[in-house]
Amino acid sequence: MSRRIPRGVHLVGSLPNDRFRTVRDVFSIVPKVLSGRLKRIPDGELGDRNLYITWQEAVFPDHILKRTVAQNEGTLPKLSATLELKPVMYDDAAIASYGSFVEARAAGTIPADVRFQVSLPSPIEPLAAFSEFQREIPPEDLAIQWDVAVTVALIESKRGRLDNPLFTCCFDDPLEYNIKALERMAAAVKPEVDMGFHLCYGDISHQHFVEPEDMSVMVEISMGLLRQVHPIHNIAWIHMPVPKNRTDQGYFAPLTMLQLPSDTELFLGLLYPDGLENTMLRIQSAQNTALKEFGVATECGLGRTKAREGFNLLSMAVQVYRPYT
Repeated sequence: MSRRIPRGVHLVGSLPNDRFRTVRDVFSIVPKVLSGRLKRIPDGELGDRNLYITWQEAVFPDHILKRTVAQNEGTLPKLSATLELKPVMYDDAAIASYGSFVEARAAGTIPADVRFQVSLPSPIEPLAAFSEFQREIPPEDLAIQWDVAVTVALIESKRGRLDNPLFTCCFDDPLEYNIKALERMAAAVKPEVDMGFHLCYGDISHQHFVEPEDMSVMVEISMGLLRQVHPIHNIAWIHMPVPKNRTDQGYFAPLTMLQLPSDTELFLGLLYPDGLENTMLRIQSAQNTALKEFGVATECGLGRTKAREGFNLLSMAVQVYRPYT
């Protein structure tokens, strides 16, 4: 494949809260910094949304949280049709941010061909209802990203690599379970909406819940998505993280098994604040194994990243990514 500079930037979701105070800040600053390199832009998941699904804690009854998360007693509570969940807030956040997106596009800050990206937890995580914002946001403006983190943890736990009571697997096959759930969710996404996946190993205090041995689990998940979800709704992109210290080709070797359709982009999360030279080493190792051209991203969202570091990463992106056009 070509050894040209990778093309395109993918923003996973969250951005530094102490650099971007409002959604308008995100939509006015980011498109200028990453000019020509974005197909989709999220709102930065600011405020209490920057810690992934924790902002949804109030949605669930206390006894559910206590037994399945906090204390992990080993038995699931009995569920019934009368179980009441408070309204989730993903719709409200998306609709409000879309208004700012439209304003920025009308002002010429956001190009006309860039979509508004909404990131949602996959069905095995706290399920997000998203019917309302699909009614409010035109499908040709919208991109939905499914964040797949707990599924990755459950697979690693089932295979004996992760010893954490929070991720005790209660499914015979967590991969099969989640792929089937995502089939149902994909069928509910309008055909004109861009849809993609962020495969995640976590980012609490900039640490993975377990370091991946290589990309094999993510490739296996991707192949399941392409086999079962892609025929239902086109997968526009897949994002996979790369640990900071993995510049060896062995980490990327499983990519040789991943044959992506021509209309599915691959983004590798290998941009870190450890300098251009190390970043290029990761890029070159990936180029020696990936079967198609890829874009580059950070390994996860930047919501837990300090402002200076986060902004430096966006600025460095211009050096290691080339524009789409």
